[in-house]
Amino acid sequence: MNADIFEKDFLQYLKEKELIKGGEKIIVGLSGGADSVALLALLARTREKLDTRLVVVHIHHGIRGNEADRDERFSEELAQKMNVSYICKRVDAPGYAKNEGLTLEEAARVLRYRALEEVCESEDADLIALAHHKDDQAETVLMNLLRGTGAAGLSGIRPKNDNRIRPLLFATKKEILGYLESLGYEHVEDSTNQSSEHSRNRIRAEIMPIAEEIYPGATDHIAALAEDMLIFRESAENKAKALANGNRIIVSEYKKQDDVTKHEMIKIALSTVIPGSKDVTRTHYTEIKKLIEGEGNTGKSVSLPLGVKAIRSYDELVIKKDDSSGAGITETELVIPGKTTVENSGKTWAFETEIIDAKEFNSNFERKDYTKHIKYDRIDGKIVLRNPREGDYLEIGPEGDKKLLSRYYIDSKVARDERPKQLVLSAGSLVICALPERLSDTFKIDESTKSVLQIKWTVGEVAYEGNHN
Repeated sequence: MNADIFEKDFLQYLKEKELIKGGEKIIVGLSGGADSVALLALLARTREKLDTRLVVVHIHHGIRGNEADRDERFSEELAQKMNVSYICKRVDAPGYAKNEGLTLEEAARVLRYRALEEVCESEDADLIALAHHKDDQAETVLMNLLRGTGAAGLSGIRPKNDNRIRPLLFATKKEILGYLESLGYEHVEDSTNQSSEHSRNRIRAEIMPIAEEIYPGATDHIAALAEDMLIFRESAENKAKALANGNRIIVSEYKKQDDVTKHEMIKIALSTVIPGSKDVTRTHYTEIKKLIEGEGNTGKSVSLPLGVKAIRSYDELVIKKDDSSGAGITETELVIPGKTTVENSGKTWAFETEIIDAKEFNSNFERKDYTKHIKYDRIDGKIVLRNPREGDYLEIGPEGDKKLLSRYYIDSKVARDERPKQLVLSAGSLVICALPERLSDTFKIDESTKSVLQIKWTVGEVAYEGNHN
C-alpha cells in the first residue's frame, strides 16, 4: 500500500463527507490496535494540511489485566512519538456491567463513549474521531440483517453522527494494515477480538471470509449498500423530525407518510422515553404500527421494554412510562375557606379557597385561567376531591339535565387509561367540576348568585393554565 495514495484517498473522503472542515480540535480514540493507530497516523501526518489540533485519548476499561496495561503504555508512547497530547481515562466496565445489568462488552462501549465525550467537553474540542472502517461497516450491516432489521440497520455506521466522525470508513482492514506496514508502524492486538463468544467476531472470522471467497468484493458491495441506504434513511429522518411531537405521534399525519418515514416517526417518539431505544425490537415496531393503523384501537396499548407503553388515544399515539399502578387520590374534603393539598397519581395538587361576596366578584374580581368560580349558594354540604366513579354525572343546561361523566370524557377525547386518574370536585355523585375544565352548568355564576366560592390551584410547582368557564 502506497502511503501517499492512501493519505490522498483519506483527504478526499474527508472532503466528500464534510467530516473535517479545518480549524477543529479533534479527540482521537486510540486503543493501540491497528485501526486506531492508522487513524492517528493519518490525522497526525495531515494535521498541517487540515489545520487541526489533536488530543489522543486512551480508555483503560479495567479488564484484560496486564494486556490492558500494555496497551496503555503503547498508546502513551505512540502519542509522544507523534507529538500529540495524551490523556488516559480509567473506567470500571465490570462494575458498571454488574450494576446496570449489561454484558461486559455493552458496559465497556457505554463507558468508552461517555469518557470520550467528557474529554471532548473538558478540552473544548470540536470532534471525536473513531476508527471504524469498511470491514466494520459490512459486518455491522450483515449482523443487523441476520438478526432482523429495517432501513436503519441496513444503513450501518454513519460517517458522522453529531460530533463523532469515522474517517476510515473508506478503507478496508487489508488496506489499513498495508498503510501501517508501509510506514513501519507497529500496533497491539486485543486478544478478545479472537474470541468466538461474540457474534461480531464470528461474522468477521467465519462468515465474511466465505462471502469474499464466493463473491470477491463482498465487503465493498455491502458497504456500498449501506451508503445508499443511509441517503434514503436520512431523507426519511428529516421528514420525521419535521413531524416530531415529542413522545406523541399524530395518527392522521402518520398515515400520510411512506413506510420508512413512519418507522422513523416511531423511533423518534420512542427515543424520548427509552434512550437509544434500548431493547426495542422489530416485533415492538410491528405491534406499534398495528396499534396506529388499526381502526377502533382507542384505549388499547402495547407493552414495551423498561416499563413503557405505547397507548392509542383517538388521533394520537403516546409513548409513556406505565404509571397505571400509580396511587390515586384518597377522598379528601375541600377546606373552605383555606388550603388543601392532595396527591393524585404522582402529582401534587394544592388548592386554596375563598368565599367572595357576589357583588364584589362582579365588580372588582380579575379572572385567571387556573381559577374556578362556583355558585356557593348552590352548595349543600361538603365538597370532596376524588377520582371519578361509575355513575358520576354533570348537570347540563338550565334544567339541570344529567350527563354521565364517562360520556363527557369520551366526548372530550380523554384516553380510556387516563379517565380513572382524573380529579373531580363533587357532592355525592353530582360532579360540581371535572378538573380542570368542566363545571356543571347549575354551579355557574348567574344574576341570582349571592356568594361565590373561588378555588385556585397549582399542580406541582406550576400553576395550571387551562380555560375557565
